[in-house]
Amino acid sequence: MNKRDYYLKLIKKIEGRIEFCEEEVQCIENSIKKEQQYLNKLEDELNTLEAVKEDIFNKLL
Repeated sequence: MNKRDYYLKLIKKIEGRIEFCEEEVQCIENSIKKEQQYLNKLEDELNTLEAVKEDIFNKLL
């Protein structure tokens, strides 16, 4: 194998690794988006529960 072929093969390997890493990054970004949506849902639920608690507390006064 000459130098040119060696470097072309190496470049192909690197390109494959880059594609794999890009796919991994995309999966991680999607996972983060899902977790963020879940956290937003929990925050909304918490805000609702706090409002209900405050309303009940005010009615007791």
